[in-house]
Amino acid sequence: MRSILNFNLPLLTSERGESLVMVMVAVGITSIMSLGIATVLANSNKETAKTMQKLELISLENKLKVTLASPDPCRCSLQSNPVRSLAGTTNSVNLNRLVGDCNTTNPQVIVSANSLLPGTQTGLRISTISLTDVRAVSSGIYSVNIEITPDSETSRFSFRPLKIPTFVKEDSSGNIGNCSGDPSRVISCPANQMMTGIDANGFPICQSPPAYTCPSGYVLRGISSTGSPNCVDGSSISNLPTTTTATTSSTTTTTSSPTTTTVRVTTTTTTTTTTTTTTTLRPIPSTTVAYLTTSSGSPTCDAGENKKDYLCFNSCVSEGALSGSYVASSCDRGQLTCTCSALPLRAQVQISSCDAGSTTKANACNTACVNAGANSGRYENCYLNYAHCVCY
Repeated sequence: MRSILNFNLPLLTSERGESLVMVMVAVGITSIMSLGIATVLANSNKETAKTMQKLELISLENKLKVTLASPDPCRCSLQSNPVRSLAGTTNSVNLNRLVGDCNTTNPQVIVSANSLLPGTQTGLRISTISLTDVRAVSSGIYSVNIEITPDSETSRFSFRPLKIPTFVKEDSSGNIGNCSGDPSRVISCPANQMMTGIDANGFPICQSPPAYTCPSGYVLRGISSTGSPNCVDGSSISNLPTTTTATTSSTTTTTSSPTTTTVRVTTTTTTTTTTTTTTTLRPIPSTTVAYLTTSSGSPTCDAGENKKDYLCFNSCVSEGALSGSYVASSCDRGQLTCTCSALPLRAQVQISSCDAGSTTKANACNTACVNAGANSGRYENCYLNYAHCVCY
């Protein structure tokens, strides 16, 4: 019996084929991992391309906003297209391209319809450029949107069309004759330039400021529309300390009268007194603070912008500035941050009532700004029957 049970089973104890199974299992695991990595890389590439295209469209939008804000490129891109017939309708008109200058020989093309976006690294194409959403805002002036639609076949994502708002002025035929500034917008000049006026199309007239000087005893308080300095008598400015220094100097003049027999020397001494007046102007701060309290005297920030502008204007003027206004969202426990200027950027004028008509307020602000040395002004808000104005 022992000999019968004690037998060998070579087939059951053989290790042949084990390595083949291990290799097949490893290949399977590697394939699954490779498939997952390939999927992640593919999705990553898609997201990268999508992000790059989005950045290209943002760059295009910013460039067009700056370009169309300038009168010449805007006019040369949109001139002669209909505008009056589109006002108040859902109709639009297609444009061929938008340019950055008025060079008729070799213009700087910013974007063209049915073409690759200039400088694209993702193959993005622009399908259409159109003039849409035309609305009349005043006599002969219309607000319009320049709509740029990316091509769906080359876009890595379903991007919405870009909409660049601008304002245009019609000609006698009802077509776009020129571009116009927004009648209600706040206009400004580039850094290191000053605005000396507004042209007929509503755009600022900017120029580099020269070195302005005033005669002795006068101080600079603004710039006129012609670019010349507005100088005022320094003695008329309140709260400015003045020190006077007297300096005495002596001058000795000697004359000699020779003769053949005697020499007589006559010495004449002349004393001249020179009085020099030195006026020390207190520097005008760029910012100052004002304080807002409740009726019981507790600090608070719970007040309207009109009251804050009123307090800041008065605080800046008391420091020797010509204008001032409240910096939005800067109130902290009743302390307001105010921005001050030696130029007539703001004005404040007393009117009959804060409930006066818009024409009355507009005329009062325009007159106040002109009297302060600006070219014009518009009404912004009112507090305690004082109209706060923005000057240009």
